[in-house]
Order: sequence, then structure tokens, then C-alpha cells
Amino acid sequence: ILDKTKNWTEETKKVRLKGQPLRFSNRIHPLFTDFAQFWCFTCGRNCMPDEGRCGCERKSVEIVEYQHIEEFDIGQSWPVVFLLDPHPRKPHMCLWIAVDPSDDYWVVQEGSLEGDAVDLKAYVDAVEQGMDLDVRLRLMDPNMGRSPSGARREVTWQDEFEAVDLRMDLAGDSDIGRKRVNQYLKPDKHTQRPRLTIHARCSGTSQHLKRFVWDDFKKSANRDLKQQPKDKYSDYPALLKYLLNYLPTFRMLYTGAPVIVRGTRRGAY
Repeated sequence: ILDKTKNWTEETKKVRLKGQPLRFSNRIHPLFTDFAQFWCFTCGRNCMPDEGRCGCERKSVEIVEYQHIEEFDIGQSWPVVFLLDPHPRKPHMCLWIAVDPSDDYWVVQEGSLEGDAVDLKAYVDAVEQGMDLDVRLRLMDPNMGRSPSGARREVTWQDEFEAVDLRMDLAGDSDIGRKRVNQYLKPDKHTQRPRLTIHARCSGTSQHLKRFVWDDFKKSANRDLKQQPKDKYSDYPALLKYLLNYLPTFRMLYTGAPVIVRGTRRGAY
């Protein structure tokens, strides 16, 4: 089997050997897995080990078993980031993500709620008090955050939440965050585990990551069109993108961003 499959791509192996659907072969976050996989640090990719060695020609022993779904408890001192994607006609989606002292991320809870700002505030308070979460930063979808929340065009979603004491900063919407998510899904050579882990109770996040795919697109006669993700199953992956655009660290969440002070010119009074 190894000899026959050695020239197959990882996508082909997943479809033909593991029975994964072909329609998900264009996943945006292809490394995400809710079952055990093996990573080769020498090859820098998933592998199929043979007697403790990578199945590649180099037969590397620098391999590790990993997955992204676990049961875990976070440290009491770990700060938490709350992320929100509000919607006018479907449930608001949110995540709570803890940051450990090594600046790795742990998705501890997900949420989905239909209602207004008052309803969401009550829901958020109940989750955070019930789980004893130390939330130090709140980020929201920048596009929806700036959008009118209702008939009054001058009142945005950000205004609505601030009025009920749920103060949210607007996240960055750069595609860089999506690429960083893929980097954090890779096992780290020093810790032998991914830098992004999701609690087993967050089934919606897991399902979205497995089904979040690129949209079909065609090349324009004049230029190549930028590849775009499909909207379906994009909610929780978008919140992870916002987190990785911000890149909050353990120290920053506790001490705040450093203050840059302009030095006094020598000889000045």
C-alpha cells in the first residue's frame, strides 16, 4: 500500500484511503482534524507512518500524532478573548478563546443566539459567570459592527452593544488571519502539538472548519479573480480569522499594549 500511495497527494489519500468526501477536498483549513493524524516535521506535512517513521523517502522519525479536538481545562490565570459575529436575520455567533502563557489559543466555548443586544448581553454574562472566564478583550466582525442595526441608520451594531455595556472593538478583516489559522493548526516542533485547540463541546466550530471551502471561480478574460470562500459554514472560521489578525498575547491581555513615548530631543527644555 505504501509503495502504491507514495506519490499520492495528501488530499488524494484523504479521499481514497480515509473516505473523506471529494467535495471537501478544497477546504480552506485542510489541516483541521477531529481525529488522530500524523505530522512529519521534516516534510512539513501530514504523513502516513510506517513503523514509527514517515512514509516519505527520507523515512524521518520526527513525527507526532495530533488532532485539534480535546477535553481540557484552562488555567485560572489565562485571559480570554470574546469574539462576536452579529446578524440581523439569523443567530449571533460567538466564541470564547483562552490564551495560555505560551500564547497558544484554546477555544473554550461557542455560542449561538437569536435576539437583540439585551438578549445577547444576558447570554454572554451567563456564560462568562458560569464558566468563571476572565475576558480581557472583545472583538466583533468589523463589517457588521459598522452596519446599521435597525431602522435608525445612524445606530450601528457596535452602538447597540455598547448601550447595554457590551463594549466591542472592531476586528481586522485581512485575509492574513486566515493564513495564520492554518499555521496555528500545524503541530509546533517544541510543544509537539498544535497552537490552536478546540474543546470537544464546541461541535459547531468543528463542523464549520471541516466544511468551510473555497467557492468555485472562473478566470476573467482580463485577469485572474481572487479566490473567495463560500459563505456557508463561514461564521466560526471568520471569528478565528479575526483572532489571528489581532494576535493577542498572554502578556498583552494582562498588561495592555505598550505605550510608545516620544523621546525628548537632546538640548531641549
